[in-house]
Amino acid sequence: MDPGYFDTVREQNPREKANPISQVTFWYTRSIFTRGRRGQLGISDVYRCSPEHVATDRGDALAATWGRQLSQKEKGKTPSLLRAILSLYGRQFFIVNLLFAVADASFRLCIPLCLEGMINYFSPSSPTAVSTTEAYLYATGVVGFMAINATMMHPMLLWLLHLSLKVRVGCCSLIYRKVRYEFLFPWEKGVKTML
Repeated sequence: MDPGYFDTVREQNPREKANPISQVTFWYTRSIFTRGRRGQLGISDVYRCSPEHVATDRGDALAATWGRQLSQKEKGKTPSLLRAILSLYGRQFFIVNLLFAVADASFRLCIPLCLEGMINYFSPSSPTAVSTTEAYLYATGVVGFMAINATMMHPMLLWLLHLSLKVRVGCCSLIYRKVRYEFLFPWEKGVKTML
């Protein structure tokens, strides 16, 4: 492989400067789709890594948390990488997922209620009379709640993928640091052999 192949200058990720509406609707991705439609994409078409996914920063943050886990080893506790990851990202993960679960459940419960109102409008044997205006409001509710639900789902999944990428990059950085340290300093305590 050509050693200079990956040394191309890359553009800034368009998501970094996109406004919130563009981020929700993924409008910032149109340029890469336009380039891909015109011809084959190359390595120069790939954007730079987002600053929140840089291995040095993610590795430093996870290394500091992992260091605190290792310091608890002296107190008799077993260090846990899962606890280190949860202390670093767990709070935002649980809060955002709880808010999303409440909103998603609310919208999913409102859709059948609106459908019930529409069915009552078309049912001649319905005990409650539904006016035409109410039927239009119920229909708007069904379509609106489904649209909101679909609009919320993809940004939430993208956020989860961003968070999982941060965890993965941090763990890979820790593994790389450990391998590099053991390779450079095999005589240090805890390292048996280089092989």
